Amino acid sequence: MGAAAFSRFFLGSIAEIVMREVTCPVMTTKIYPVDRFRVAHWMTSHPITIMPGEKLPKAVELMQQHRFKSLPVVGDGKLVGIITDRDIRTSMNRVEALEVGNVIQRF
Repeated sequence: MGAAAFSRFFLGSIAEIVMREVTCPVMTTKIYPVDRFRVAHWMTSHPITIMPGEKLPKAVELMQQHRFKSLPVVGDGKLVGIITDRDIRTSMNRVEALEVGNVIQRF
């Protein structure tokens, strides 16, 4: 990787051109969006959830489909717990018969 490509990688193409052409000292900084440090920036606005009365195979299907290792469990519009792949693995011998609410970690 040449010097131009190296500086372009760290500065970006426009900043690299400016830095190459100016005759006076210039300081460049990267500005991040203000909300980057707020929880809301990283949260999913409409998460995929499951209800406590659903059967475990439905939870398995959602987790595999979306490549999740856990799902929030919501009942009556409130978060009541979380179901993880570990919860499901410990109940594998009864997976067809159990409901999500029987194996979740409650809050």
